Amino acid sequence: MGQRSVEKFLFRDEVELYDLKQDPDEVINLACQPEYQELRKELSEKLLKHLKQTDDLWLKQYTLPISCAAETEEQVAEYQPLFNGRDLTGWTLKRANRKGYHVEEGKLVCPSDGGGFLFTEKEYGDFSLKFDFKLTKAANNGIAIRCPLVDQKPAYEGMEIQVLDNKGYPKKLKPTQYHGSVYDMIPAKRGALKPVGEWNHEEIICRGSKITVIVNDIPVLQTDLSDIKDEQVLARHPGLRNQRGHIGLLGHGSHVEYKNIRIKEF
Repeated sequence: MGQRSVEKFLFRDEVELYDLKQDPDEVINLACQPEYQELRKELSEKLLKHLKQTDDLWLKQYTLPISCAAETEEQVAEYQPLFNGRDLTGWTLKRANRKGYHVEEGKLVCPSDGGGFLFTEKEYGDFSLKFDFKLTKAANNGIAIRCPLVDQKPAYEGMEIQVLDNKGYPKKLKPTQYHGSVYDMIPAKRGALKPVGEWNHEEIICRGSKITVIVNDIPVLQTDLSDIKDEQVLARHPGLRNQRGHIGLLGHGSHVEYKNIRIKEF
């Protein structure tokens, strides 16, 4: 697969255009970049002509050229916003003694003197959750999934996907505490995070017992919870059996910012 992420290899873009001299591993898709639209149109028209000449069955389902705008609108329409960028409508705060979160310039901010557990009012089962986040040095937060509305132990009563500055965190970390890990359970691969202060993009996919975490187009965790058979582990983490629950931001007294939080249910 060269340098292409697993997600990009398995779930390919509908239209692909690559500069094979500069990008022989086909990592950067140029199909929707404005400066390549004339070339894309030219190649699409050549392909369409060839398909018509050969009476290709592909034309019974698709037409060419495919519009970038239509493709983008369709993709966006599949996801519903969890955060409106203005206020905390649709969210509820637990463990409020940590002063909570606030909205600032379209961002959902966990301040260094705030935090607590900010949960969605709605419950979710199988979904794709996408969001952007920005860390500060030594920042520690988390994403609760399939979690009940609790004031304590959301990583155990539900599950917590770690949000953490791997390099700047001052304490020694266990493998299951690094960013993207299922906290205290399943370690994530490292190396996908951008430097502190830059925006990262993450997707968390839950389908039945399978959980995938993708950070900046790099899969850092792919696991199947049904493989966990140890009864002591299951007793300590009852949330592993949850089929539905709330999504939450788990603040631990450090500054973390979120935006573009959206979800698609399966």
